[in-house]
Amino acid sequence: MSQHPFIPEARGAPVASRSIPVSCTLFMTDKCNFKCLFCRRAVVGVKASKEMTLDTVQKLLSLYPSIRSFSIAGLGEPTLCSDFVDIVNFLKKKGRHVGVITNGSNLGPILSLTYQPDYTSVSLYGYDNQSYLAYAGVAAYNKVVEGFLKLKKSLRNVGFSYILSRTNFRDLDNILSLCDDLRPDFLHLVNYLAYDPSNPEDVAKLVTVKDTDIIKYVNNRCRHRGYAIVRPTYVDFDKPSFCCNSYDYKLNLDGEGNVGGCLRQIPPSDLFGNIFKDNDAYNSNEMQRLRRMVHKKLHPHKECRLCFGNWVRTRKYRELMRWILMNWLNRRIPLSA
Repeated sequence: MSQHPFIPEARGAPVASRSIPVSCTLFMTDKCNFKCLFCRRAVVGVKASKEMTLDTVQKLLSLYPSIRSFSIAGLGEPTLCSDFVDIVNFLKKKGRHVGVITNGSNLGPILSLTYQPDYTSVSLYGYDNQSYLAYAGVAAYNKVVEGFLKLKKSLRNVGFSYILSRTNFRDLDNILSLCDDLRPDFLHLVNYLAYDPSNPEDVAKLVTVKDTDIIKYVNNRCRHRGYAIVRPTYVDFDKPSFCCNSYDYKLNLDGEGNVGGCLRQIPPSDLFGNIFKDNDAYNSNEMQRLRRMVHKKLHPHKECRLCFGNWVRTRKYRELMRWILMNWLNRRIPLSA
């Protein structure tokens, strides 16, 4: 799911349980050409869904013209969606902020866009073909690097994201060395997401505030690089937090028209609402119930307890990330010093 910070500011949490969406993640397809070990697909599985269509996106905007930003992502590789080009071009023509998150292996659709996305984030899964094969099941490193260079030449705001865990943090040296060579506009380091909170081995991969040696290692390695680096948010099991307010501004949508409101973990479902079946799916009874839980400082899903997003103050975080990116692109400050 979409984890990239460079999107317009989310609205603050309202007092009432009804809300208006301003940001949307489009779950474009459930098809993927990678088999990543710790993806939600592998850990808990995904429910088959129709591909996203331009008609569905047009229906969404007719219902919620308040949505200003879109993340093109989901539980599969979004560029494999048949309507990918038409959807991105439509949203940009409508003046929306659009970010594309991709594994970088199928860049033809992105390079054929008439309108540029506002950012393109390539998810890194290794630093050579061997590491890609071990994690993603595909020796795609050379193809991803070659495609990244093409994107960098053609588009603005092209960077990488990389999932950091307690088991792979030592690989950060190799990732940073690669970025030193490729010069991305940004590198977004993301803490691991435990998709199965009941599995101790899955939970053990999270980097916590007690992992001071890892945090020190990351901080030292990220200094004095020539590109913007967003460092991970670390979880604190001793101090539960309830900072995530995505249900107040976020609308997720799949090809069936099902909605959701979780920023990182929970995909859309007909249990939450459907834009073709409900008058106001974003304010369905279930969405309002979950929103009330958030306002009462309760976790709406069992996964929330372990999600790093609950230690991020969403509005301030987005303001900071936007400030970092804007200043970096203007070359005003040394961002990773």
